[in-house]
Amino acid sequence: MRWSRKDRRESPTSAEGSPAGPDRHGGRAGMRVVLSTTVQAHTFDVARELQRRGWLAALFTGYPRSRMAAKGLSGPEVRCFPIPVLAGMLMNRLVRSQRFALRTEAWPKVLFDRWVARRLPECDLFLATSSVGLASGRAAKARGAFWVCDRPCSHILTQNRLLDEEYRLHGLRWPGISRAIVERELAECREADAVLVASSFAERSFVREHGFPAERLWKVPYGIDLSRFHPDGEPDPAFFDVLFVGQLSFQKGVPYLLEAFDRLEVPNKRLTLVGAEQPGIDRYLAPFRDRPDVRITGVLPQEGVRKEMSRAHVLVHPSVQEGMALVQAQALACGCPLICTTNTGGEDLIAGSGSGQVVPIRDVDALVAALVEVERQVSTGGLDRAGIVEHAKRLPSWPGYVDALKQRFEQSVGGRA
Repeated sequence: MRWSRKDRRESPTSAEGSPAGPDRHGGRAGMRVVLSTTVQAHTFDVARELQRRGWLAALFTGYPRSRMAAKGLSGPEVRCFPIPVLAGMLMNRLVRSQRFALRTEAWPKVLFDRWVARRLPECDLFLATSSVGLASGRAAKARGAFWVCDRPCSHILTQNRLLDEEYRLHGLRWPGISRAIVERELAECREADAVLVASSFAERSFVREHGFPAERLWKVPYGIDLSRFHPDGEPDPAFFDVLFVGQLSFQKGVPYLLEAFDRLEVPNKRLTLVGAEQPGIDRYLAPFRDRPDVRITGVLPQEGVRKEMSRAHVLVHPSVQEGMALVQAQALACGCPLICTTNTGGEDLIAGSGSGQVVPIRDVDALVAALVEVERQVSTGGLDRAGIVEHAKRLPSWPGYVDALKQRFEQSVGGRA
């Protein structure tokens, strides 16, 4: 019997329609879930855990099947439609125009969304990444499913405002998020049964800045896979190694980190930047490219990232806007302390743990002071990397993330029964 909006407390069935078996706690399986995303990586961690439990009714993705298999996701539940995403990427490469990109930004998402809406299986919970779930969310809701809009960043208007401010500070014009995407996301927020965010910063952007009803907002911090991220080497005591992992972009606050590192007066400092370079950032990177104390690696596989985190004395994540950056918990799991801004979700990870420091956005002085403090702890033997690893083990896992989703789902539908 399917969980309907009238009585979600009845026992669910599996994706095949047969009675669901026991879950890992020995009770009945919790729900049938459909996930929909074009690119969001954390959705794949959730999908693997749902598939392991037998709760995954379908994963709709914009990646090709070969890429999904490489991510450990295969089987009839995994449904791939990469054509809109790949076509959009190809057109933007052929027509290098911001105006063209803005005018065409929405249509791959619209096509993907409509494709999902026509193929939805029966489910209890439909979880779609923001901007690709409007038609499919309406379809799922009409069939009695509970529709959750998964917003991986702050509120879209907050994101747009912060990035507009950031580009202006650098003497550039922020092209903005297309009006069609903004309108889609605002409609999703209005119509979905709930909106899912991962951090207190994202929560504040919805509730405090835009008056979103707190009772319709789910805050569930992302999980961490400790089998993939753990200590894998040690820092070199002859140096002070600072690490950044993420897109080298204005949104990630890279210019502030570069300035802070340049001003940092500690012996044998080194900076490693891991990630893809984004348009406009080259003028900030150029003066550092030939410096012996700066290394720019480009994108690395997870094994390489794990080694860099294990051998760094500190990870700095100076973003001006995020939902919750996964690399922050990953660094902690490798024993690497964290310096982050208030707008990264990192405050939720390190609160009361002594595993890092939180600084305001765009505050180079605060970044320098935080780096000096970490170097002091390193040089005096006061940095407890083993304690940081133990703290990371108490952070949410992906099984814990799914448990939290199930709890929020049951609370929400139970209140309507």
